[in-house]
Amino acid sequence: MAHPTLQNEDILREIVKHLSPPMDHKIVSFSKFDAPHRATLLNVALSCKVFRDPALDVLWMNVDDILNLFRVLPAFYRLNRTYVLDGPISENDWSRFDFYAQRIRHLVYFDPEIDSSVYSRMTWLRQSTPILPSLISFCAVPFGPGLLSFLSPTLRTVGIFTASTNEHVPAVWTFMDALTDSEKYPYLENLNVQALLTPPSLLSLSRIPNLRDLTLFGVGVNDLGLFAALSELQKLASLSIEFRGSSSFVTRHKVQPATAFPALETLSLSIETRHVPPLLKFLPHDKLKKFGIIAAAGTSGTRQEKLNWLKIFETIGSRFSGSMKSLDFTVDHSLMSQTAIEASDCDFQMFQPLRDMPELEEVLFHLFPWMSFSDEGYKALAAVWPKAQKLAFPPSPTPIATFISLQYFALTCPALRYLCLSFDACNLPPIASDNLPLSSHTLEQLDVLSSPVADERSAARHIDRLFPSLKQLSFTPVQNNEKWQQVTALLPILSAVRGDQSARHGLATQPSKRLCRPFPFHFRISY
Repeated sequence: MAHPTLQNEDILREIVKHLSPPMDHKIVSFSKFDAPHRATLLNVALSCKVFRDPALDVLWMNVDDILNLFRVLPAFYRLNRTYVLDGPISENDWSRFDFYAQRIRHLVYFDPEIDSSVYSRMTWLRQSTPILPSLISFCAVPFGPGLLSFLSPTLRTVGIFTASTNEHVPAVWTFMDALTDSEKYPYLENLNVQALLTPPSLLSLSRIPNLRDLTLFGVGVNDLGLFAALSELQKLASLSIEFRGSSSFVTRHKVQPATAFPALETLSLSIETRHVPPLLKFLPHDKLKKFGIIAAAGTSGTRQEKLNWLKIFETIGSRFSGSMKSLDFTVDHSLMSQTAIEASDCDFQMFQPLRDMPELEEVLFHLFPWMSFSDEGYKALAAVWPKAQKLAFPPSPTPIATFISLQYFALTCPALRYLCLSFDACNLPPIASDNLPLSSHTLEQLDVLSSPVADERSAARHIDRLFPSLKQLSFTPVQNNEKWQQVTALLPILSAVRGDQSARHGLATQPSKRLCRPFPFHFRISY
């Protein structure tokens, strides 16, 4: 019996997709077929006519070497060190070219070996017909006028990257200007630009009406005017933007928060902290759900930076306490090295505005100098974030907190799946069945950073009892490497012992499957 909605070819295409490796639909990269997968798809395509098109669709869906397509044309050949397009191209040649070109959905392009004249001649021969008529996502390092050749009405995602964000590439400006034609490219939703743009190019972004996700890094933004222009985009849900050279930063624009950024839920800024509160005042109350800052080093001293952060926290608490789910803060490395942070600078009251936000599910502090808390401080934070799923606190060479802080998070944050925390693991309490009961907490990842540890067996036993479902233990590769490596080796053994004990007592509990190995400290920001 035929499927009520799907054609047989669609069903076969879905089946063939399972013969390929899992796809990563990020704009910059995707899974590349290895030899066995490619051979499998080719064999399927050659097996019979019914399987040919579905197999070729999957094989050509993702391309990162456009040479494979251009080689279909006999007039395309290598001359010295450069590929050129020279000679007649028949209708049969174009038909064979289109047979494969129409299957390409995602293209990552970087090939300086192709002469730019290839694209100009191809565009002229095809009378401006798109080279890739079904292209959905396009990512490229600029290569001159050829950028325009890959524009297609079906485009949804575009990424443009330059080797240096300090040099102007005029081809990018022309490309960006073409993208703003909403009648020709009505489906464009995601745009990632990491190239230096001119002010007119930046302001033209507000003419892309269906834009939902916009990332601008290294584009030379130094004026709030762009932020005001982007506020008119009715469908923009995610914005990541890097501000540079803010000496000429302008903060006075006639924008009404009630109508600005009506759909914005995710905002990430790379900016001096003193400019953050004016930007946040552009946004309507209780709309923003995710907010991240990479704080660039400013001209003010460390004390002033602390006051700037306090203003940021107050603004977040007063405007987004009812909607905010995720916060991600990072202080620039240069600021960290400017002035040593004294113990008196670590003021717990500084974080009071964030403590009045019980809906937070993710709070990440990376390299944040004003956060070195005791057990009581972490106890207070755990109590006010009961829905937390992911928490990260900055490293401390001499942590004040102890293992008790982990117990507080286990008791008051039942949904927690990831915890990053420095604590003193040198003076752990004795282990006995009556004073250290087995917890049922489902934490999956624990990063202890550079926490000092004395007895690896005691540390492993405490962690195993507190987080029996732990799958990954990470730590910073420093002087405690050997001891934490031993802890990671002991955890699966303790898990297996618990499983055996449960089996002997007739319980159904199975030992948790752990992936416990030392991971180097990984510094990462989520927009």
